[in-house]
Amino acid sequence: MSISRALSVVKPTESGDTPALVEQLSHSEVDHLAEYFQGGDVSAHTQQAAVTRIQSLIAKRMWVACGCTGALSAETPLLFPRSVPRSASRPAVLVPLYDRNPHKAGCDFERERPDLTDTPTHQSRSSITGMMSVLPAMGGPCATAPLVATAPRPHGTSEARAAKRTPKLAAVLFTILEGAGLNVLQQGRLSTTDAKSRLEVEIRKHFIAPGKSLFDWCKLSFYAAQSIIKKLDKQDQEDWGKTVPQGFIIEQVIDYHSNATSHALTNVHGEQFFFSGRLIVPGANTPGPWLAIALASKRPGVSAEFDQVYLHPMDSEREYFLVDSDLERHTLRILRRDLSKMKRASKPYTIIKPLTDLTVMDGKTAAKIRPDFILRANPELKRDALIVETMGYEDVAYTTRKLQTHRLMLLLPKTLDLVPHEKGSDEDLKKSIERYIS
Repeated sequence: MSISRALSVVKPTESGDTPALVEQLSHSEVDHLAEYFQGGDVSAHTQQAAVTRIQSLIAKRMWVACGCTGALSAETPLLFPRSVPRSASRPAVLVPLYDRNPHKAGCDFERERPDLTDTPTHQSRSSITGMMSVLPAMGGPCATAPLVATAPRPHGTSEARAAKRTPKLAAVLFTILEGAGLNVLQQGRLSTTDAKSRLEVEIRKHFIAPGKSLFDWCKLSFYAAQSIIKKLDKQDQEDWGKTVPQGFIIEQVIDYHSNATSHALTNVHGEQFFFSGRLIVPGANTPGPWLAIALASKRPGVSAEFDQVYLHPMDSEREYFLVDSDLERHTLRILRRDLSKMKRASKPYTIIKPLTDLTVMDGKTAAKIRPDFILRANPELKRDALIVETMGYEDVAYTTRKLQTHRLMLLLPKTLDLVPHEKGSDEDLKKSIERYIS
């Protein structure tokens, strides 16, 4: 039985609803779009015809329904059109809505869902709402059983992007930084002293265990390492309930080295912090500086020790503003330079770097998103936000995944538009910001 190649222009529709038909595409239009969709070499005529049609759909804010499963219904597979700035060969594409209905096997518009493990930012990130402890609560098989705890982390180095989920230690860091507002830029660079003051105010709001203020167990310098160890060694487990006695250090790092027995982290003053255990790094291609959060704990029967450190890239060694990659650093520097220029012109804006996931509703389904940067104009302009997304790769799978994510990001309430920042598109980004602020 042959598969229908019919395509229809439809209005954007919520999940579970039947799309509203706008018009039927002609056979020649379907032929051009099908050949172009496959991603191989196509004639200039086919490319122009397909791109022109997709761009018209973008301008009209329409979607495309595929007829491979039959007449229009709530089960009809859908595609949405997106522009790909700076791409000469594929300036506009059709992207399947993978979270909706699948295409029939063998359909010309069927595409395998892209791999989500190609960048470190695919992992979900949730803020911590309860106790800020990292190690799991201890417990035995019954109330009278002796307390047990996980063994210290084995010595070694691992990459955060290879993990199935964001490390709990990282979630503590993200929660504290967002709470302190250190993921928001409204002026020039914040001094280290001011940033630490904000962190201390935020840390005072949290507890690490019942009756245990996080402020007493979280310090902002490697200088405090030995004092934390000494305090932990004096702790009685019964005073912590079922929580492993533990503490943290948050510190800026400009270099690190590892050998078979230890890791050495160097801070901005050239001082080194040594520990043996697990060092979690962002990846070999993400240079410093980094912000470190180190975990010390006192497990039953052993002395207290630091045995886990998480590193996350930050914009500069004197700040606490995080980025997810060196490419994001480049995007941020453009945003900051323009922010300074716009402030002088009395047209300031705010740069926000979400560190934990935001939730949007895609029809009746909740979806998690985390834009690279969100710009908010001066409130006097009464203008919705502008999202800026750093594009790190150019392969089809990555681009397809990002376009699908961008569609969800545009569902964020009070969002005006999204600007992708690709290699070589610095001037386009600057012009987009000027248009947004003007």
